[in-house]
Amino acid sequence: MTKLTITDVPSHLGGHSNKTWIDSGSLQCMYDYYGVRTMIDVGCGPGGQVSEAHKIGIEATGFDGDYTVNPDVLIDFTKDEYETDDTWDMAWCVEFLEHVEEKYLPNYMKLLSKCKYVVCTASTWPGPLHVNCKEKDYWIEKFSEYGFAFSQDILDNVLKHSTMAKKRTPTDELSWLDRTGMVYVNTNF
Repeated sequence: MTKLTITDVPSHLGGHSNKTWIDSGSLQCMYDYYGVRTMIDVGCGPGGQVSEAHKIGIEATGFDGDYTVNPDVLIDFTKDEYETDDTWDMAWCVEFLEHVEEKYLPNYMKLLSKCKYVVCTASTWPGPLHVNCKEKDYWIEKFSEYGFAFSQDILDNVLKHSTMAKKRTPTDELSWLDRTGMVYVNTNF
């Protein structure tokens, strides 16, 4: 029997570098102010945010395409969509959207549409694994096609409570959530 190694992970997956951008403050905010008790983490990587959610009392499930991080649900959105009748209060989707080509957007939007809220980021910085780097207006339009409304008020509250580590550079001390964070409310709920 051949043992699989990290090099067996398809090149478009595994962009997490074995790091999770944990944000207990944002989770606590969504728990306290918006009644979030269940969530999915789409692109969960090693699952740190899923573990953090459990500590707060949120039932959380991690979705990722990289089998080496042992996600709760193993799925590659460039190949499949996730079929379910389940719904959740929130999707956490940080540093994921830019990693999936636009043509596969329907595969994960179908899953996100099962959530009342989506807290997400979308990097605008091109890179080897960043294949859909778009500005916020693009994402607002795409999410609206699936019945979501962008909420600046909820985003401001989330940012106020955020404890996400900062990406410190000589000119920038903002976290991913500070830079490109968005919160959407599913108008179909």
